[in-house]
Amino acid sequence: MLFSQLDDSTPDNGVVSDFTLESVLRPLTAQDFFDDYWEKKPFIIKRNNPDYYKEILNLETLNEVFASRMFRASDMRIFNNGEKREFQAFSKKNKANGNVVLKEFENGSTIIFENLDRNHLQLAKLIRNLENELHIDLRTNVYLTPAQATGFKAHWDTHCVLVMQVHGTKQWEIYDNPVPLPTENQKYDPETGAKAQHITSFLMEEGDIAYIPRGFVHKASAQDQASLHVTMGLRPLAVKDLLREVLNSVCKQHVDLRHGLLPKGEFDDEALRAQLVEIMQQADLSKYRERLYKKYILERYPILDTQLSSLVKNNVIEQETDCQVKPHMVWKVFENESQLSLLFDGKSMHFPKAMKPSLTFFEQCRKFCVDQIPGLDQKSRQILAQRLVHEGFLEVH
Repeated sequence: MLFSQLDDSTPDNGVVSDFTLESVLRPLTAQDFFDDYWEKKPFIIKRNNPDYYKEILNLETLNEVFASRMFRASDMRIFNNGEKREFQAFSKKNKANGNVVLKEFENGSTIIFENLDRNHLQLAKLIRNLENELHIDLRTNVYLTPAQATGFKAHWDTHCVLVMQVHGTKQWEIYDNPVPLPTENQKYDPETGAKAQHITSFLMEEGDIAYIPRGFVHKASAQDQASLHVTMGLRPLAVKDLLREVLNSVCKQHVDLRHGLLPKGEFDDEALRAQLVEIMQQADLSKYRERLYKKYILERYPILDTQLSSLVKNNVIEQETDCQVKPHMVWKVFENESQLSLLFDGKSMHFPKAMKPSLTFFEQCRKFCVDQIPGLDQKSRQILAQRLVHEGFLEVH
């Protein structure tokens, strides 16, 4: 069957607070998710717990964000039954006009807050935790839909989505995937989408979560009250990204691959085909995958929630100082023939390979006392901790 409904019957299931994938998807484990559902079939988890996601976002918090932020064209979209409102129609001096936005909402339009994790700390923490756990690019859109209204007509997405219902209810219709695993260039085509077969209908209530793989056609409508949900778009590195990385690198080494294709010129198809086969046979794919993940980490937006106060206080690090690896951060230690590299928060720091026990210690122990750092003498432990606190990898706990 191309759909599953699961129930979270965990006793006293409280609220999601540790911001891990398994907390978000409970009762599914991360392994269950990737083995049984990832890019295969949709599901909904019913919780009967309206407060489950309140630590991430709620209606009152969204109202505070709306009242205190200036939204530009990249921050907000408005749709009404599939029709997009141009930003100029609800903006003033290149900023969203709150009065007009509210009027649009009253008239049945869905307000979409794009990448709200850049304007809301709790969402940002959730995203960075999951990105560090999965090494998948995540984007958040928050949808506020009036009662009895529809933002989008039936469509498919070119990325998988997790949908967390925060307020109100929404009725969803799910169809199969006439185009399996569409790429970014395979946007929804109404003629192809019309061939999709209906799979299921379900009502999302507060605390529920749904997963819709890319390519599965879907549509949703608010019911008797306004609906607020958070959509997390999951955009993993793809095989085509790996191939592009290999070819971009190889083309720098082989001038014959950089020749222009002349419209009327002769071309040896077989020679190129043989050359590409040889290139792929010799390519160290693990090296290129590592290069992609390094780019991924360096492109993350840092959460600087403690960095400013840390610089102002300029804490002196002693042997007995308690520290922790800064939470809600995407990071990893890489090793090559000559050095170790610590990548985090868009930064890279380099160390001699002799410091491997010290750096790998942080992967195993996120909270510690400075004198517990292995592989260094007392003075060196203090210097390392002081430097990492200054750069924002560690914080005084």
